[in-house]
Amino acid sequence: MVGRTLSKLLVTYLIASLVLSIVIVLRQISPSITMNFLGHKSIKNTLIYIQLEEAIFKKDNDEYVCKVAKNVDEAKELIELGFEYVTDMDGIKLFRKRK
Repeated sequence: MVGRTLSKLLVTYLIASLVLSIVIVLRQISPSITMNFLGHKSIKNTLIYIQLEEAIFKKDNDEYVCKVAKNVDEAKELIELGFEYVTDMDGIKLFRKRK
């Protein structure tokens, strides 16, 4: 009984760690920050999750859909649609989202 509960906890931990590392890698955060966030003592453990993420979600292209926001309401709408803020230029805000 204890072994079965321990197995369930281990599987749950592994899935949660993989999901967290996927989110972190998709946001292009450095592996060392990912390692600290996941509580790994060795970068080798973190690289396993990063490689799993790359195998599952291959990034064949770095093409983006670009949008412009001229005010707060437009920016809010773009963020709700999954766009990420890139920069300000000539008083407008630029957002992008992977195709």
